[in-house]
Amino acid sequence: MTLTLSSDGFRFRILPDELEDLLAGRTVEHRVSAGPQGLSFSIVPVAGEEDLKVEREAHTIRLLAPQTVLERLRDLGRSKEGVSSVKDGVTMCLQVDLKSSVRTAA
Repeated sequence: MTLTLSSDGFRFRILPDELEDLLAGRTVEHRVSAGPQGLSFSIVPVAGEEDLKVEREAHTIRLLAPQTVLERLRDLGRSKEGVSSVKDGVTMCLQVDLKSSVRTAA
C-alpha cells in the first residue's frame, strides 16, 4: 500500500492481495519509520457507512472503507480512477495498483 498526500486530499493505492484482505474484513496497515514514533497509515473495512472517510490522530492516518465501496472497487476491474469521496473539500481516493497487477500476472 502507498499513501499519497496532497493539498486537497489523500490517495491510498493498494495491491490486489490487499483488496482481497479488505474484502475479507481484515485491516491493512503500514508503518513508516519517521522519528521515534513513526507514522502509520491503514485502511479499515467498516460496515454501515456509505463513503470513504479519513480519521487522523497524532501519528496515524486511517481510511475507513465501507464494504460496499470495497466491492465497487473490486467490480471496477482494471480502472485507473478507483473510487473516491469528497468531504469538506478533501478528496479521499482508493485505487488498486494496476502496475503491480501486470507484474504479478506475468
